[in-house]
Amino acid sequence: NGKVLWGESIRTVLGYAAGENGIVVADNSGWWRDKIHPEDCERVVKDLEVCVRGTGTAVWSSEYQFRRADGTYACVLDKGCIERDKDGTAVRMVGSMLDITQIKEQDRAIRKLNEELQERIAELEKFEEVVVGRELKMIKLEQEIRALKSQL
Repeated sequence: NGKVLWGESIRTVLGYAAGENGIVVADNSGWWRDKIHPEDCERVVKDLEVCVRGTGTAVWSSEYQFRRADGTYACVLDKGCIERDKDGTAVRMVGSMLDITQIKEQDRAIRKLNEELQERIAELEKFEEVVVGRELKMIKLEQEIRALKSQL
């Protein structure tokens, strides 16, 4: 029927106002599509359309940025299971959208810390080369001094 029923989390997690019975109802005019970040929109919509129009896989999943009611973007993991009729035509899709913004931010922070750690390891390795090089020079000088003393 072209209608999308959004459950409680679209209100509590993403801030959109609920209609009757706490459900957000959107028609097929692009409510969902308009809230996908421009960088992600073409890819996400195309992948969904391919999945819905196909007769094969009945499961769709995508990670993308979705605009919250306050205008900021959440990183979401969106999954859907497509119900098909006997001819393979999609008749219904049931899914869930999970806000994974914190997970993504933590992942970025961990990657940044790992990069900083790798830089510090490289600095320590350079420092170690300098220290070991100086130690080797000192040993060689001590040997030369001993050799000179033994000649005296």
